[in-house]
Amino acid sequence: MQNPESSRGKPTVTEDAYHRIRSDIITGQLAPGKVLRSDWMREQYDIGISPLREALTRLTSERLIIAESQRGFRVAPIDIGEVRDVPETRILI
Repeated sequence: MQNPESSRGKPTVTEDAYHRIRSDIITGQLAPGKVLRSDWMREQYDIGISPLREALTRLTSERLIIAESQRGFRVAPIDIGEVRDVPETRILI
């Protein structure tokens, strides 16, 4: 079932957190390898633990964040091979 607020164009708290964290990772404001402490993240993004965990789980599925068993989350390191692969793939397309 889709959230009624989301269907009206207003993002849910989780969607907003997801987009803000994703943007901070892509722009380098959250550096590769940075440990993402839940207390800091909740304060930084002004959200509760449940929407934060949902957003982090979604970013984990996109391989932007790594979930570490019993240790929390951290920003995924940059793999130079993957960085080179992007323009090479675009050239092929």
